[in-house]
Amino acid sequence: MYLERVEAIGLYPVSTKMRPRPSLGAEEFCIVDEVRYVRKPYRLTVVRLSQTDRDGQRTGISWNVKFHDLANVPDFIILKQHYDTSVQQNVQEGDRIEAILDGQWWTGTVNRKEPSAEDFPSSLWFCLRIIWDSGEEDIMSPWDCQPRSGSRKSGMTSIVGKRA
Repeated sequence: MYLERVEAIGLYPVSTKMRPRPSLGAEEFCIVDEVRYVRKPYRLTVVRLSQTDRDGQRTGISWNVKFHDLANVPDFIILKQHYDTSVQQNVQEGDRIEAILDGQWWTGTVNRKEPSAEDFPSSLWFCLRIIWDSGEEDIMSPWDCQPRSGSRKSGMTSIVGKRA
């Protein structure tokens, strides 16, 4: 999704070397070994990742990911504790959820839970089809939302990241 967006807007040329290795799965557990910032071909963050197994043991495989934060492109590097929490919550069809989008809370219902890509049937990436209380539809990953707390309503301003 990220590389497709980079190519669509012509941000910088995407070489074969920059594309994901075919041997990697849709979700990989990693340790961040290094973070660098480069200015060419565009201002990019370069993250050196070392693959781990589910127990956090290094597998000996590592790679670099180069990215620039783009509007309307979801984060694709997720903190493991957020991933683990979302898996434990086990959001299902019919569950009420809430999420912060564009600085406001949105509340809605999980309409469907299904893989977003046939190549990766066990992936949780974009597996939730949401119908917001406004009637709009959206797709999300479980780590981008949480079970509804009951007190929030769509349109409430989020105070996350704001200073008092």
